[in-house]
Parts: sequence; C-alpha cells; structure tokens
Amino acid sequence: MRIGVISDSHGDVRSIRQGLRQMGEIALLLHAGDHCTDIAEIEATAAFPVKAVRGNCDFGMVAPGEQIIDWVGKRILLLHGHQYQVKRTFSSLIAYAQTRAPDLVVFGHTHVPAVFTVGNTVFFNPGSLAYPRGKEAPSFGIVEVKPDNFVPYLHPLQADRKYFRVF
Repeated sequence: MRIGVISDSHGDVRSIRQGLRQMGEIALLLHAGDHCTDIAEIEATAAFPVKAVRGNCDFGMVAPGEQIIDWVGKRILLLHGHQYQVKRTFSSLIAYAQTRAPDLVVFGHTHVPAVFTVGNTVFFNPGSLAYPRGKEAPSFGIVEVKPDNFVPYLHPLQADRKYFRVF
C-alpha cells in the first residue's frame, strides 16, 4: 500500500496533477499545507481519501492546523511545521511528536526534503512541488506502508515532455 505526500504547492495545481501521474496507484494523499485548497478539485474526483492541513500561507482557509490519521493500524501526524520552527531546527517538532505518539510525522514548510527517524517515529518532509529551496528539484513523496513500519521515498518531479512537430 502506498501513500502520496505533497506539500507547499502554493497554487501550482498543474504540478500536483503531474506529481499524481508520476505517483501511480496510491491509497491516500496527504498535503502538508501552504495552499492546501489546491487539492480541492482533485479531492472531489479522487478514488482515494485526501487529507490536508493549513500552512502559514493558508490565510482564512477552512482546514485543520494538524490531523492525526489512523491508517491501517498506524498513526500519522500531519502538520505544516511552521508552528515548531522547522526551518531552524527539528527539536520542537520532535518533542511535540513525542506527545502524540505517531508512527509517521508528515510536515512541510521548509521546501527542502527531509527524512529521519527518532525512536520508532519516521519524520518525512516531501519538499515543495512548486518552489523548492536550495539546490533541490521540485519533489513529492511516496510512503510505502509495510506491516511493521513506514518506508518513505523522495521523488523529483519530472517535467512533462511535450513534443511539437514543425511543418
């Protein structure tokens, strides 16, 4: 079973669609904030559940600031990360996550992919589909759900190739 993970789309719905095509079959889509409403149209027609949270750029959006998602007997904490200053350090996020006891923490905000484990908890930031920072390419994530854990994978967003014929 696979979970698609995106964050920080900032209005770039085209990149979301492109990422979804590249993800292949998924059972759940998570959006970790900053223009979380970008997935509204996708959510309306998707054959899988879609979960999203507000980010620091989601002014006035009707979406939760965080969600705990129970998925196949495991707990996922979905949040944006700005509340825990993840651009400076992960220590506040790690401390908060320990109070919620998730198996997987999905966050965004930095626009830089990150994957690390603390204890039995996997932390995963898929980077940004729209505005990557540093030397990173636009990216999304796939999380493989295994019987005893989550295994996250980062994927660069591949540009759609269009071939034009000149007459």
